[in-house]
Amino acid sequence: MPESRSIEIDGTPVELKNREYDLALFLFQNMGQLLSRDHLKEVIWGQVPDVMSRSLDTHISRLRILLDLRPANGFIVTAVYGVGYRFEAVEQEQLA
Repeated sequence: MPESRSIEIDGTPVELKNREYDLALFLFQNMGQLLSRDHLKEVIWGQVPDVMSRSLDTHISRLRILLDLRPANGFIVTAVYGVGYRFEAVEQEQLA
């Protein structure tokens, strides 16, 4: 577990809410793995998987914006329809 709950991009602190931070940390710790929506809800929210909510999608969208997660910056969060999300590092050769 990190000593502080802070994230910086190019030396600039990024303000994340607690759940946003928890989700970002979990995604980084599980880079490259397909994470089901149910698993993410259980780990981050402690929710029963049957609960229908757009909260996860909203948090993923906010992280994409706040952390500038896009291929040009070396990272991407991919939605896998009907399953969940995959957070991946993108190599520069893949961008060409």
